[in-house]
Amino acid sequence: GINKALSSAQTREKALKIIQCATAQLIAIPVVVVVVVVVVVIVVVFAVVVVVVVIFAVVVAVVVFVVAIVVVVVVGVFGCWLLLLFVVCCFCSCCGEVAANLGDWSF
Repeated sequence: GINKALSSAQTREKALKIIQCATAQLIAIPVVVVVVVVVVVIVVVFAVVVVVVVIFAVVVAVVVFVVAIVVVVVVGVFGCWLLLLFVVCCFCSCCGEVAANLGDWSF
């Protein structure tokens, strides 16, 4: 009878230990899952932020580049026109003076 009582007590202890282990694992699994999910969410958010920042930087760079090209082209064209007008005016005034002088000489 004593042996049976001891064996049943041992069995009960073993069962309790198994239950405790199982409970600990059941508690640990959700904790691990939560930690993993939090880490994944943080990494994904960080990646999205980095991608957004990179896209923003690229867009800003492209806009600055386009604006710079437009400014250079406009200034260049405008400058060329001014230069052309200047040259034409000088040429015309010079030609006019020469023609006037020639006219004076011819008369």
